Order: sequence, then structure tokens, then C-alpha cells
Amino acid sequence: MSESVDDPQLGPTQSEVYEVLDEAEEPLTRGQIGDRTRANSNAAGQALDRLRKLGHVSHREGPGGKYLYRIAGEGGDQQ
Repeated sequence: MSESVDDPQLGPTQSEVYEVLDEAEEPLTRGQIGDRTRANSNAAGQALDRLRKLGHVSHREGPGGKYLYRIAGEGGDQQ
């Protein structure tokens, strides 16, 4: 896939988080996303929250109560 989101409302961290999710073969936790970006866990979390509010990313609760994130529309998760 590997496409970037074309949304002028997104900052660099949000765009980077989107690209990481787009390239992932499975949903990722906030920690996994933070590990794959230059963002710390808090910045990754804020980026995910913004991406969810804009409808680009969805999530579901995974094992151990951690949320798993993916690109919206790729698995019937909640936005």
C-alpha cells in the first residue's frame, strides 16, 4: 500500500504515524507506533487521537486491554 494521507490539517508527526500504520501488516499499539517513529509515546498518542478525530485511523481493544490502531476502513474497528 504505502500511501501518504493528503490532509493539510496534519502535522509531520501525524503524517509519520499514518505512514507507519499504512505500512504495517497488522494493527499496532501506541508503543509499537512510538518505536517505529521518531515520536515519543506521548506525541504518538496525541497524533493517533488527532488522526482518529479526523477519521483516518480506527482502533479496537486488544489483548491486555491495549488499543490496537490501523488505518480506518481496514477491519471494522471503532473510530
